[in-house]
Amino acid sequence: MKIKIPLKSQQNLVLNLPSPSDYPAFFVFSLHKTGSVLLNQIIIDISNYLGIPIIDIPSSAFSQGISSDQWINETQLCKNIQDGYCYIGFRAMPLFMKDLTLLKLRKKILLVRDPRDILVSHFFSVASSHILPKYGNAREMLLSSRQEALRLTIDEYVIDKASIFLRNWNNYHRYLTFNQDLKLFRYEDVIFNKEQWIIDILSFLELNIPEKNIKTLASKYDIIPTKEDPNSHIRKVAPGDHKEKLKTTTIEILNNLFSEILTQYNYLQ
Repeated sequence: MKIKIPLKSQQNLVLNLPSPSDYPAFFVFSLHKTGSVLLNQIIIDISNYLGIPIIDIPSSAFSQGISSDQWINETQLCKNIQDGYCYIGFRAMPLFMKDLTLLKLRKKILLVRDPRDILVSHFFSVASSHILPKYGNAREMLLSSRQEALRLTIDEYVIDKASIFLRNWNNYHRYLTFNQDLKLFRYEDVIFNKEQWIIDILSFLELNIPEKNIKTLASKYDIIPTKEDPNSHIRKVAPGDHKEKLKTTTIEILNNLFSEILTQYNYLQ
């Protein structure tokens, strides 16, 4: 079933709403350039195997040319959040959910990464590899961001965008309860051990699929580039890229800005 949700921007966000499963809802969050595409693909494969329908609001909006700022605060979206679905695709805290009771009661996954590497990866993505929607506000915003990235050096870009990622990170801390109902994964801990990552995801969500399927799924996504490709979505997997791409003075600025996060998530070791 397709539903149309009117937005304040005078657009309608169209969502596919299949019949719910018998599973409790769960939510998958990340930040841009943390391995979010990989995580979402793994969750989709797990959910498809178990018959859990997926609701991906961000991807649906993007394909319709609707930028995130046009839906992220739309509280009427909460009327469509219910048990029986897996909600994925969020690269920032969906502020329309901040007071959602079901979000507080159900399991949540959050994938993070060293914010300095996030910013480097984001520069290359915006400058060359990110796919553009065919039309709409989202396309215009990405084209504008691409032109901006091409005008700036990588050091200028990461310093300029750092506050946005800091805000997104802080919003997760502000609105998600960091307890037993939220499982935190660091990109650096999971990217080279996808089979164990899948096992940990399944264990946290209390879901079961056969071991052979886990191995097949892990091998499907065990893609490690032999060399860096700036034009590829999977440009470079290895952590610590900021040390090669950024000036020492730029890293010092980022270290100061993200000091609390870098300490809390052990990124200064």
